[in-house]
Amino acid sequence: MKKWVFGCAMALVITSCDNKKFSIQGRVADADGQVLYLESLAVNGTELLDSVELDKDGRFKFKYHAPQYPEFYQLRLDKSIIHLAICLLYTSPSPRD
Repeated sequence: MKKWVFGCAMALVITSCDNKKFSIQGRVADADGQVLYLESLAVNGTELLDSVELDKDGRFKFKYHAPQYPEFYQLRLDKSIIHLAICLLYTSPSPRD
């Protein structure tokens, strides 16, 4: 459980936004073969957006369209859950511009 929380904490640190999409990537230790789910949270429940089967390194990456307004999401692995808030009120210009 501690490794799962640490892995997700690292995912939060490297969450990024680009071209009206956001990405969440990271690594979950000791989770080979398990499925990690990205879900949207709403008043009436959760909605499954994407999932990935973790390999022996436990690396994952989700890329999804950014919400127009702040929304809540969660990463779920078995019974462990970590909540995320995605808000794109301001995005900095791309270094490529």
